[in-house]
Amino acid sequence: NLAYTFKKLMKISPKELGTVIREYAKRKDIEDIKTIIRGKFTNTPEKAVFDLVTSAGTLSREYQHELIKKDSIEQVLKGNKIVNFPLLEKGLAYLKEKNSLAMIENELDRYYFNNLVEFSRLLPREGELFRKFLIMEIEILNVLTLLRLKKSKMENAGNFIITAHGLINPKITKMAEVDDLDALIKALEDTQYKKAIDKGIEDFKNSGSLITLETELY
Repeated sequence: NLAYTFKKLMKISPKELGTVIREYAKRKDIEDIKTIIRGKFTNTPEKAVFDLVTSAGTLSREYQHELIKKDSIEQVLKGNKIVNFPLLEKGLAYLKEKNSLAMIENELDRYYFNNLVEFSRLLPREGELFRKFLIMEIEILNVLTLLRLKKSKMENAGNFIITAHGLINPKITKMAEVDDLDALIKALEDTQYKKAIDKGIEDFKNSGSLITLETELY
């Protein structure tokens, strides 16, 4: 139903609006590519992976089926039509070294959001409102990424920050430099998200779970 709705919107919309919807819908392509590489990473049967992709973006279901049938994550990345492979090579090297998809998924998100922010500059007055919406979404994605990285004590958290061509609040990007999760949460209290995270912080202190914090930010 989601795929049908997106594709119908693209079909019936005026050219300019259809272009906006098409660019925005590429996030579903990114989500589906992530699903496919996660399937490869976990050796999930092809049919199960195919049932999980939404095909609500710009890539056809037939094309996604071709990606699922690829023999490796590297081949999937080389065959995808959304992000140029050279932009994903660093993430592939990280996968081979750390056995983690984190960098690849981050690079996919980075491409999508940076590209969409640039696209929004081409829009008339509405582009500014759209861009503000995107910037807040990117900031929250960065905060969630940092929370997970700090909780798992992963180093070089700054490598995972999406800067959106320098449009992200410096307070958010500087959070990558804090030493631990407690310091990160304290830094969050000095941002516009303080009100949204109060309950989540309390739950984290009591249970060690970030679920409420993530939900409140979303």
